Amino acid sequence: MAQSIVDATNLKLMHRLPSPDDREYLGRAMCLTEGEAQLSGIFSPGEAFYYVPGWDTARRVATENFKNKSGVREQLETFFTDDDVIASMREFMEPDREQLILAFQAAISRLHDDIISLKKPLESNLPDVAKEGIKKEIKQKEEQKQRFEYEIQILSRKTGGN
Repeated sequence: MAQSIVDATNLKLMHRLPSPDDREYLGRAMCLTEGEAQLSGIFSPGEAFYYVPGWDTARRVATENFKNKSGVREQLETFFTDDDVIASMREFMEPDREQLILAFQAAISRLHDDIISLKKPLESNLPDVAKEGIKKEIKQKEEQKQRFEYEIQILSRKTGGN
């Protein structure tokens, strides 16, 4: 659990948390007793604690387990296919995708230049320790470049090419 997210949110809701560390941290943020925090580790579906800043303590709630109701399915039905949703959102998403692709391309170009600059000292009489450090940095930049190239491939598929 990202502790920075817990700290940044006002309303807190704790369902079943198997991790003792997560229970302890979120429990403290919600003013739970140690016993209440431990109890959240064995909650059934629908059981939770919720907390609003300003309260002295969190409150325990339970909702009906909708999966036990007849006629209720986990998979929601919709009239829209994924392609329908993608088509309807395209006009909103295209500008962002294009900007992301351009930003990744610029970053790849900078990384390429950095890699070339880093390779030059490897030809000199540097100590082996220094060369190993440079090689490690080159490897990191090459891996980052590959990740950015992969992101461009993904974004390009969604926009129909670029």
